[in-house]
Amino acid sequence: MQDSPRPLVDRLFRIGVTLKGVDGLLEVTSGLALLVFPVAKLQAWVATIAQYEIGEDKHALIATFILHLDNKINPHIQLFAVIYLLAHGSIKLFLVVALLQQRYRLYPVAIAFLVIFIVYQAYLISINHSITLALLTLFDCTIATLTYIEWRRHQTGNSLPAK
Repeated sequence: MQDSPRPLVDRLFRIGVTLKGVDGLLEVTSGLALLVFPVAKLQAWVATIAQYEIGEDKHALIATFILHLDNKINPHIQLFAVIYLLAHGSIKLFLVVALLQQRYRLYPVAIAFLVIFIVYQAYLISINHSITLALLTLFDCTIATLTYIEWRRHQTGNSLPAK
């Protein structure tokens, strides 16, 4: 007899992994955009859009925040950003495909990469005190835990058939 939490865990696992895939795709796309467009050009576009929004509404908090972030972008780190985004996003996409295809031998690899990302993000949180990064790190912890549960269930022979 099958207990009811499994379908919920399975759904959460698939949803979470799919969201990681979307994140990986956005990272690869961003890396390619940085490769094709110079940072200075991207900054000019962002600044134009943000200033237009601020002109429409002087209290446009999001536009002001984006303009503030845009001014902090250093064009000299473009190559690092391209390499990081392409590598990080590609690894995520590869692991997401492996997880969704239930390639159980790669689950520990996915967990290891998630743990590495979590440790690095925890380091960044200790420096920047970013609430957003803390939430993303909590999400990564959840995905790592769900991946571990799925992998252990497969190891014990209690895995559900693929749908």
